Amino acid sequence: MKRFLFLALSLLLFSSCEKDGEMVDSQDCHIKMKEQFKDELKCSSNGQGEGVHLFKGMYKGKTVYYPLTVCANCNTMPPKFGYTCSMEKVEFEDFNENMKEQTKVYDSCNKKFSE
Repeated sequence: MKRFLFLALSLLLFSSCEKDGEMVDSQDCHIKMKEQFKDELKCSSNGQGEGVHLFKGMYKGKTVYYPLTVCANCNTMPPKFGYTCSMEKVEFEDFNENMKEQTKVYDSCNKKFSE
């Protein structure tokens, strides 16, 4: 069992993907972005998973990370900007039309990474 866990952890640590022309270790990037937005990421006290979580998506061909409020009965505005893993700030002109492939990276309530 220990060998299996070691092998799985090794594969996770050494797996990487190519985005924006550079090799980026996605797990390292997720950790870096969680730290970047640490003051904004939070969970509401209602126990229903509502709060501000870390998401990533494709915006005009770039993988961008941003905090997003998840709330069933709230009228919230989309984020105004996000960051690439190389810390390039990306201003969102029309978030709802241009953001594709959104996925939750970090759940602030469970305090766990999704990927």
